[in-house]
Amino acid sequence: MTNGEDIRTRWLHEKDRLDRFGALLKTRISDRLRSLGVWADVQGRTKGIDSILKKLLTKKHYTYETLPDLVGVRVVVRYRAEVQQVIKAVSELFQCSPLDDKSVRLAEDGVGYLSVHTEARLKNEDQDAAAFPPADFRVEIQMRTLAQHLWSEMSHDAFYKTDEQGLSTDLKRRINLMAGLLEVADMEFARLGEEVAELPHMVEIGVLKRLETHYFQFTTERGNPDLSVEVIKLLLPLYDSEVAAVGAQLDDFIQARRETIQTVFGEQDALPERRSIFFTQPEVLMLYERLEYDSLSVREQWIKSFPLQELERVALAFGISFD
Repeated sequence: MTNGEDIRTRWLHEKDRLDRFGALLKTRISDRLRSLGVWADVQGRTKGIDSILKKLLTKKHYTYETLPDLVGVRVVVRYRAEVQQVIKAVSELFQCSPLDDKSVRLAEDGVGYLSVHTEARLKNEDQDAAAFPPADFRVEIQMRTLAQHLWSEMSHDAFYKTDEQGLSTDLKRRINLMAGLLEVADMEFARLGEEVAELPHMVEIGVLKRLETHYFQFTTERGNPDLSVEVIKLLLPLYDSEVAAVGAQLDDFIQARRETIQTVFGEQDALPERRSIFFTQPEVLMLYERLEYDSLSVREQWIKSFPLQELERVALAFGISFD
C-alpha cells in the first residue's frame, strides 16, 4: 500500500535535483533542435506530489521508484516529419528505451491519442552522469505535433485512457472519428504546406520556408507569416538572379555570416524593447543579405511599404550604414 508520508518526504528531498535534471535535458533537446532549424515548443516538469500520489493510488503496479514520469519533457513540433527529426535527435543525445508509438496502439485498439514516448537516461560517458546517474535518473520524453497535442489536451478530461469496454458503440465511433479527423488534418497541413510552396506564383512561400530553416537556428520566436510574405515580395525584385536561385544565394550568405548573425540575435534578444520587430521574423535574414549587398536600393524599395525606422534598426544592429 502507498505510504503517502514517506513518499512526500522523499519527493521533497529529491525535487530540486529532479528539477535540475529535467532542465538539463530540456536545454539539450532545445539546443539540438535549434541547430537543426526545427521550431519546437519544449517543456519540462517534475511531477507534482499530488499527481504522484494519485497515480500510485490508481496504478498499483507502480512504486515511487518505478514511476516512469517523475520527470517529463514534452516536445511539440508543427509537422509529422519533424517528429522523426526529434526522435533521431533524442536517440543521439541519450540512452533511450524502445519507442512507444501511440499511433500503432490506436490502429490496434481503436481509442487513444497519437504521440511518441520514450524513457531516456544520460549516457554512461556523459559529463553529467556523475550528478545524475543513469541508474537512478530517467525522464519520459513525449514527442508530438501541434494537432496531436490538441487531441491530448482536449481529450484528457473527457475520455483519455477511458476503458474501451465501458464505452457504447456510438461513443467509440465518435471518439475514433475525432481522432481520425485530427490525424487527417495533421497530414494535410504538411502536404498543403509543401504543395503551396511549390506553386510558381507563390515563390515567396518557398523562400519563407527556406528562411525558416535558418531562422529557427537563432531563435524560437515564430513570426507573422502574412508580414513575411509582404516583405519577401518587396525584396525579390532586388535580386538579379532567377527566383529559383535566390534560395541558394541566401543559404550561402547565411552560412558565411553565421557567427555574426548568432551574435546579433543574442544582442537583440537582450534588449527586446529596443530591437526591430523584424528580429522576430525569418525575413530579417533576407534583409541582412540585401542590406549588405546594396543598402540604398533596399531603402528605396522599403519606404514604399514600411516605416524607415524599422529598417534602420535592422541595419544598425548588423553594423550597416546608409551613408
